[in-house]
Amino acid sequence: MKIYSLFTPLILVFICASCSSSSDMTRIESPNTAPTLNLDSLGKFGQGTMEKEMYYDIIIENQPNNDDAWAGKAVSHLKRGNLDEAFRCINKAVAINPSGHLGYRGWVKLYMLHDYQGALSDFNRLDSLTPNFQDAPWGEDIDKLRGICCLKMNQLEKGEIYFKEAIRKLTAEVGKEWVELEIFLYLGITQRQLGKRKLALQTLNEVLDAEPTNVRGLYEKAAIVYTDNTDSARVLLDSCLQNMHLQSTNPYFEIPHQLYVSDINALKLKIKQIHGN
Repeated sequence: MKIYSLFTPLILVFICASCSSSSDMTRIESPNTAPTLNLDSLGKFGQGTMEKEMYYDIIIENQPNNDDAWAGKAVSHLKRGNLDEAFRCINKAVAINPSGHLGYRGWVKLYMLHDYQGALSDFNRLDSLTPNFQDAPWGEDIDKLRGICCLKMNQLEKGEIYFKEAIRKLTAEVGKEWVELEIFLYLGITQRQLGKRKLALQTLNEVLDAEPTNVRGLYEKAAIVYTDNTDSARVLLDSCLQNMHLQSTNPYFEIPHQLYVSDINALKLKIKQIHGN
């Protein structure tokens, strides 16, 4: 007898109670998923807990082709750092319902495994399965995510195209003021690395006009202007240090181009070596 069977009655109460409410998981419906169990009650158990693991196991035992249950189980394992089992579950969900879970698998490959080519392949496949629809894996624009993959693989021209396309489509849909600022930031980083100094400054100034304490924007601008304007670069780097506590981070993975105090100090030292003082 499996250990979770001891908790089955309690968990089934939550399952039954959830059947009258709508699902909290935005997804594309799979024809293989039986509609009898609703996953809205997942919020009653903390991610990564034994109770949630048992909850998914009960659903899967009764509905082995429930792709949402496999995906949810994958999240539970990711929270505990069990990547092998997490990907076994993610791959199962993708096999059952590719359009519903390729985006999440690509998102995990990008941010948690740094498998940029694998992530890009998943995003491209998802895009091919959803024509005339702008996907947003795990809530992030697909062209932004593809741009990050290309940026990290040093495919800078492709990355610039993806970031610009994300901005263009989102501007047309919701207005430029609602486009995620981070897309402009990554575009500026890409343009700087391409040597497009003037364009990079224009893009980064847009970021800093909207958010003057954006530390990555401040650093990237300093990395452009320090050769010509050391005073301005030092002011920008000092502002970076003062606002480091405002930088957004994630407890589970390093954000692409996340800034560290060591990065700021290294650029300060470089300025001092070149210009003195």
